[in-house]
Amino acid sequence: MSLASYLIPTVIVGYLAWQWRPLLRARRQRGRTVAGLERLFPGHVPDKAAVYFWSRHCVMCHGMTPVIRRLGEERGDVACVDAEQEIELARSLGVMATPSLVLIRRGRIARVVVGAQSEPRIRRLLDETFPETADTGV
Repeated sequence: MSLASYLIPTVIVGYLAWQWRPLLRARRQRGRTVAGLERLFPGHVPDKAAVYFWSRHCVMCHGMTPVIRRLGEERGDVACVDAEQEIELARSLGVMATPSLVLIRRGRIARVVVGAQSEPRIRRLLDETFPETADTGV
Protein backbone atom coordinates (compact mmCIF):
# COMPACT_ATOMS: atom_id res chain seq x y z
CA MET A 1 0.00 0.00 0.00
CA SER A 2 1.16 3.48 -0.71
CA LEU A 3 1.80 6.25 1.76
CA ALA A 4 -1.21 8.14 0.42
CA SER A 5 -3.55 5.28 1.36
CA TYR A 6 -2.49 5.77 4.99
CA LEU A 7 -2.08 9.52 4.95
CA ILE A 8 -5.47 10.46 3.48
CA PRO A 9 -7.58 8.51 6.04
CA THR A 10 -5.36 9.82 8.85
CA VAL A 11 -5.92 13.41 7.71
CA ILE A 12 -9.67 12.85 7.40
CA VAL A 13 -9.93 11.30 10.87
CA GLY A 14 -7.81 14.11 12.32
CA TYR A 15 -9.99 16.74 10.68
CA LEU A 16 -13.18 15.14 11.95
CA ALA A 17 -11.75 14.83 15.46
CA TRP A 18 -10.82 18.52 15.37
CA GLN A 19 -14.37 19.42 14.29
CA TRP A 20 -15.91 17.35 17.10
CA ARG A 21 -13.62 18.81 19.77
CA PRO A 22 -16.03 21.59 20.90
CA LEU A 23 -18.86 19.06 21.22
CA LEU A 24 -16.77 16.64 23.25
CA ARG A 25 -15.51 19.40 25.52
CA ALA A 26 -19.06 20.68 25.99
CA ARG A 27 -20.11 17.26 27.21
CA ARG A 28 -17.30 17.20 29.77
CA GLN A 29 -18.46 20.52 31.25
CA ARG A 30 -21.55 18.97 32.86
CA GLY A 31 -21.50 19.23 36.63
CA ARG A 32 -18.79 21.89 36.82
CA THR A 33 -19.35 24.75 39.26
CA VAL A 34 -20.04 28.13 37.70
CA ALA A 35 -18.77 31.48 38.96
CA GLY A 36 -19.19 35.01 37.62
CA LEU A 37 -22.92 35.03 36.92
CA GLU A 38 -23.36 38.14 39.06
CA ARG A 39 -22.31 40.30 36.10
CA LEU A 40 -24.96 38.76 33.87
CA PHE A 41 -27.78 38.87 36.39
CA PRO A 42 -27.15 41.98 38.53
CA GLY A 43 -28.98 42.04 41.83
CA HIS A 44 -30.12 38.42 41.74
CA VAL A 45 -28.42 35.33 40.36
CA PRO A 46 -31.19 32.88 39.45
CA ASP A 47 -31.15 29.25 40.60
CA LYS A 48 -31.42 28.33 36.94
CA ALA A 49 -30.03 30.24 34.00
CA ALA A 50 -29.28 29.92 30.32
CA VAL A 51 -26.21 31.77 29.07
CA TYR A 52 -25.99 32.17 25.31
CA PHE A 53 -22.62 32.94 23.74
CA TRP A 54 -22.52 34.57 20.32
CA SER A 55 -20.07 36.53 18.20
CA ARG A 56 -20.59 39.07 15.46
CA HIS A 57 -18.56 37.00 12.98
CA CYS A 58 -20.70 33.91 13.54
CA VAL A 59 -23.14 33.49 10.66
CA MET A 60 -25.31 30.97 12.54
CA CYS A 61 -25.59 33.40 15.47
CA HIS A 62 -27.43 35.97 13.34
CA GLY A 63 -30.54 33.80 13.23
CA MET A 64 -30.35 32.47 16.78
CA THR A 65 -29.56 35.69 18.69
CA PRO A 66 -32.97 37.38 18.17
CA VAL A 67 -34.70 34.21 19.40
CA ILE A 68 -32.54 34.09 22.54
CA ARG A 69 -33.08 37.80 23.23
CA ARG A 70 -36.85 37.30 22.97
CA LEU A 71 -36.67 34.33 25.35
CA GLY A 72 -34.60 36.44 27.74
CA GLU A 73 -37.33 39.09 27.81
CA GLU A 74 -40.02 36.43 28.33
CA ARG A 75 -38.27 34.38 30.99
CA GLY A 76 -35.73 36.59 32.74
CA ASP A 77 -33.26 33.73 33.22
CA VAL A 78 -31.61 33.88 29.80
CA ALA A 79 -28.56 36.06 29.15
CA CYS A 80 -26.86 36.89 25.85
CA VAL A 81 -23.09 37.23 26.02
CA ASP A 82 -20.74 38.41 23.28
CA ALA A 83 -18.01 35.79 23.48
CA GLU A 84 -15.46 38.23 22.07
CA GLN A 85 -16.15 40.73 24.87
CA GLU A 86 -16.39 38.15 27.68
CA ILE A 87 -13.53 35.84 26.75
CA GLU A 88 -12.73 34.89 30.34
CA LEU A 89 -16.33 33.94 31.12
CA ALA A 90 -16.54 31.92 27.91
CA ARG A 91 -13.32 30.10 28.78
CA SER A 92 -14.42 29.45 32.35
CA LEU A 93 -17.58 27.79 31.04
CA GLY A 94 -15.65 25.80 28.44
CA VAL A 95 -17.15 27.56 25.42
CA MET A 96 -15.02 26.88 22.34
CA ALA A 97 -17.45 27.77 19.56
CA THR A 98 -20.39 30.03 18.85
CA PRO A 99 -23.29 29.80 19.08
CA SER A 100 -23.25 27.98 22.41
CA LEU A 101 -25.96 27.76 25.03
CA VAL A 102 -24.86 26.91 28.58
CA LEU A 103 -27.69 25.75 30.85
CA ILE A 104 -26.95 26.23 34.54
CA ARG A 105 -28.89 24.79 37.45
CA ARG A 106 -28.08 25.41 41.12
CA GLY A 107 -24.67 26.86 40.29
CA ARG A 108 -23.54 23.94 38.13
CA ILE A 109 -23.48 23.38 34.40
CA ALA A 110 -26.40 21.13 33.51
CA ARG A 111 -25.87 21.11 29.77
CA VAL A 112 -23.92 22.81 26.99
CA VAL A 113 -25.42 22.95 23.51
CA VAL A 114 -23.10 23.90 20.65
CA GLY A 115 -24.39 25.06 17.27
CA ALA A 116 -27.48 26.77 15.92
CA GLN A 117 -30.81 25.59 17.30
CA SER A 118 -34.38 26.40 16.27
CA GLU A 119 -36.70 28.25 18.63
CA PRO A 120 -38.81 25.13 19.35
CA ARG A 121 -35.63 23.17 20.12
CA ILE A 122 -34.35 25.90 22.47
CA ARG A 123 -37.69 26.03 24.30
CA ARG A 124 -37.66 22.24 24.60
CA LEU A 125 -34.10 22.30 25.98
CA LEU A 126 -35.09 24.91 28.58
CA ASP A 127 -38.20 22.94 29.54
CA GLU A 128 -36.23 19.67 29.83
CA THR A 129 -33.44 21.24 31.88
CA PHE A 130 -35.72 23.36 34.06
CA PRO A 131 -38.90 21.22 34.28
CA GLU A 132 -40.29 23.04 37.31
CA THR A 133 -40.73 26.18 35.18
CA ALA A 134 -41.96 24.56 31.98
CA ASP A 135 -45.61 25.36 32.63
CA THR A 136 -45.16 28.77 34.21
CA GLY A 137 -42.66 30.20 31.73
CA VAL A 138 -40.59 31.63 34.59
